[in-house]
Amino acid sequence: MWARNRSNRTALAVAMAGLAVVALRPLAAAGADAWGQSVVVGAGAVDRCSSEAVNVKYILGYVAEIGGYGVTAVDLTGMAAQCVGRDVDVTLTGADGAPLAALTARVTASEMRLDVPAAAPVSAEKLTGVSMVISK
Repeated sequence: MWARNRSNRTALAVAMAGLAVVALRPLAAAGADAWGQSVVVGAGAVDRCSSEAVNVKYILGYVAEIGGYGVTAVDLTGMAAQCVGRDVDVTLTGADGAPLAALTARVTASEMRLDVPAAAPVSAEKLTGVSMVISK
């Protein structure tokens, strides 16, 4: 059973990564928000909690460790009630899809915030995309 779930998660992660690449708009002021695109949750024959889009919003702020603006959190909105209780894994990506930070949490509501760990700051300049997996 573990191998099947892992296989489903891997297939979903690859599909989501292809669909979820987003561009970061230029920043005009400290703390400005940058909106990503919607991410579709669930596809194909995998066990899904929703087929609706989830909106991803980057929260930006000045990060002294990188000497510039960085992503301090990610807001997820539009998650279906059926997703509550599942795990969500969000990966912020850079050039060529290279992972910059991995965020994991339990879905508690249709809207939630995942904080980027202070030990792993993500430069806003280097952020090019996001991938997301919701699993059991």
